[in-house]
Amino acid sequence: MVMFHTPYIGSLFRESGNRKTIMKKIEGVILDVVESVQKGKPLRLDVKNFRDWDNCTYADRLILKPDKEVTTCKVVFDSERSQRKYTIIVHLLSKIYQMLNQGLTSTRRELYYKDVELLQSQDIVDEAIKIICCLLNTPPWQLGVFGTSKGLVAGHLVLQTNTKDTIDCLSPGGVLIPQDVLSLKPVSKAKFILIVEKDATFQTLLDEKILDRYKLILITGKGFPDLNTRLLVRLLTNTLKIPVFMIADADPHGMEIMCVYRYGSLTMSEHAQMLAVPEIHWLGVHPSDIEILHLTKIPFTRADEDKLNSLASRVYTLANTKLVKEIGILKKLNSKAEIESVSSLAKNNLTNFYIEFKIAANQLI
Repeated sequence: MVMFHTPYIGSLFRESGNRKTIMKKIEGVILDVVESVQKGKPLRLDVKNFRDWDNCTYADRLILKPDKEVTTCKVVFDSERSQRKYTIIVHLLSKIYQMLNQGLTSTRRELYYKDVELLQSQDIVDEAIKIICCLLNTPPWQLGVFGTSKGLVAGHLVLQTNTKDTIDCLSPGGVLIPQDVLSLKPVSKAKFILIVEKDATFQTLLDEKILDRYKLILITGKGFPDLNTRLLVRLLTNTLKIPVFMIADADPHGMEIMCVYRYGSLTMSEHAQMLAVPEIHWLGVHPSDIEILHLTKIPFTRADEDKLNSLASRVYTLANTKLVKEIGILKKLNSKAEIESVSSLAKNNLTNFYIEFKIAANQLI
């Protein structure tokens, strides 16, 4: 028997009614599998297509359309490749059921290492968990399945856990964002939250003594943010009611990461209410800054062009004239710029000038 050792510690996970509802959903899926076998019917799972942008609408964040309006994809037990995929999904459903029944949690990484021979790779596990979330209409944290935290938080913030422990985020270098964000109680007198796209920028700002200059909370997801980082930003925004700003590269990937924090991601659009933070103001680096500040230009790659074209057609982009304008500037320049090019303009430029000027001048998107 596979054993999981991390107890449930968030209020969401202590609600037995919620756990029982999810367990009944899993029982329904397994019962359908058994009945299909008994009746000689093809084994298949119908799930919402979480890669189809047409499945989403937009208000202040991405919203998944009603079930009757979304496209679906099928996992069918009819070929060697799909048989493995189908088997892995059913296998993980059984492990999640066991965890829910015992009141335990696991990281996706732990799930993988428990059954390496069957699961083969971490990517396969991640993909299967996304399918399971769509199948059950349930976010992963309600399944007791967490991603391994990679984001960092630093600044004028104390996080209180439900065991009465405290995490002081003024620790040198910041602290790793905890696994069970939903159980935390934030205590802070910070004036604003600043999200930065990259760990390198996070460390640069700390080296520039930004926490001495501003009473703020500094957060990075180290690139594309994991769920715990996004949950923390949402929690802090809801609780502290202070402004939220973000710095990202002036390139299609930086813009997309900003949009994920602000509007939500396609694969998790069903749970954007818990993850997206429409209150975020994009402070920079804006494509319009490239020529104004004479930033170092880096030629576009084919991947940059493809990403920019994808961004240009998304529902949240089309609803924001400022975003449309910035995308148009990138297309015209056919080049990009990194945050580091702003830092290189002068010593401690980000901390001593750029951030303060952008906020004071209200040069925000």
